[in-house]
Amino acid sequence: IEVFVRDALEPCSPSEAHRSITNVSWASIYTTNYDTLVEQAYHEKLSTRRQEPRPVYQFSTDYNIHNNANVHILKLHGSIDQIHHKENVLVLTTKDVTDTHTVRMTMLSNIPRLLLDYYWLFIGYSFTDGVLRQLLAEVRKSNRDSMPRASFALLPKVTDEDRDFFDQYKIQIIPGTMAPFMATIQGHIDRG
Repeated sequence: IEVFVRDALEPCSPSEAHRSITNVSWASIYTTNYDTLVEQAYHEKLSTRRQEPRPVYQFSTDYNIHNNANVHILKLHGSIDQIHHKENVLVLTTKDVTDTHTVRMTMLSNIPRLLLDYYWLFIGYSFTDGVLRQLLAEVRKSNRDSMPRASFALLPKVTDEDRDFFDQYKIQIIPGTMAPFMATIQGHIDRG
């Protein structure tokens, strides 16, 4: 099935929104996407990108997310360009979630520190993954039942349940989708 997923996603190419990501300095990018669109965008924008892309896979052990010359792209659910590594599992099933729990938790263990040091922007993340919800709860609990700073979530549709969830973690909702949002960011960058 991993070969099928790879073959379906490999022909895809980055959008302008993906390319715009390369014009912003990020502490890191966490993604559950299997594709390599973000990495491709960084390679396409070699002369103008702000940071060097450093993909971090489930089997990666040597990376420093606090080196701001690099943007670490943490591939939480695997990557189609790494299916030849037995340690890289595309997280497609409930069994895969269980089998990769330890390595994903190692990758996610940086989140509490990053939430203290940086503003967060969630783009295209549904928050149905209980792991991130648990990490947010732990950060709030360890910070005297308060989040250290505001974060932001870009959501195309917002429900009352979303509002209730985000309010407790100081996550401000930005209505919209990635393409227009990144186009707006690019417009601000272009104007200087």
